[in-house]
Amino acid sequence: MNQNQIEIVDPTRLRASLQCLRYYYWEHERNIIPIKPRMPLIHGIGIHDTLEAHYHGASLGAALQKYDKIWDEEVVPYQNEMSDEDPKRNPRRWAETFILYRQRYKIEPFEVLILPNGKPAIEVPFFLPLTKDLALAGIIDLIIKYLGQIMLVDHKTTSYLNQKWIRSFNPNHQFSAYLLAANELLKPTRPITTLLVNAIKVHATDNRLEAMFDRIPTTRTPNQLIQFKEEMIAWWTYSVRAARKSGSWPRNDDRCERWPESCVYKDLCTELEVDYRKLIPSPTIYKIKQWNPIVRLQEHGLQLPDGVVII
Repeated sequence: MNQNQIEIVDPTRLRASLQCLRYYYWEHERNIIPIKPRMPLIHGIGIHDTLEAHYHGASLGAALQKYDKIWDEEVVPYQNEMSDEDPKRNPRRWAETFILYRQRYKIEPFEVLILPNGKPAIEVPFFLPLTKDLALAGIIDLIIKYLGQIMLVDHKTTSYLNQKWIRSFNPNHQFSAYLLAANELLKPTRPITTLLVNAIKVHATDNRLEAMFDRIPTTRTPNQLIQFKEEMIAWWTYSVRAARKSGSWPRNDDRCERWPESCVYKDLCTELEVDYRKLIPSPTIYKIKQWNPIVRLQEHGLQLPDGVVII
């Protein structure tokens, strides 16, 4: 690995590896994912694209077209293979929720920050070198001015807008990563310590404004962000890269039944006849699709430093 070759760690890869190294192996080393659409992921991407258009000033219809585009690409081709439609995650239900969102936040209490390049800080891509061969990358949903401070906003959907969910905000690697990147790249005169979680409840029938939406702050001190950076580098070096070097990806069996359903890779992990590293999954259940965060970042205007090669 020479000085120009850099491996990317983004919140998606980091989350997968922290939950289970074997899960990370299937999804990001082998690039194996289920053919059946993963509705929470697809719904979340559609909502993010809708809100990006919304904060750029798009009309209701134009913003919802962003969700429809994701749905048409990721769900429609597989509808014949799916069971009943998810009543909480579909274009009709999101349209109802988004109309309520626009009512709830008809007048926003914050101002979207204007970046040095003159663009509004909406879906801001970042690329932050951590070591000579590792970089943190991702997209910050919004950077705002609010209550006299610069803050970040991250859009999050949840089925349970309760205290247990709110307690999961700290520690939370994704939020820490965004705050670390914003501080190191923007270099503000005052540290950016607050991220507002723009919470949107995913529910089939609830239309109460007070129950559907909330804006919840989570904070990090500069010292906490320094510790997070150290932990992230150590984890990637001594867990992910060590597993890759050894060729052995340990399972975290505590996670097998803690997903919304059983882990999508459980059948592969419990295969008896073949070493999992030599296993060829059924093409009727799984497909090959690489997660490449740089593509989405470049679509949002990211320019990599000269000479950098992503591996």
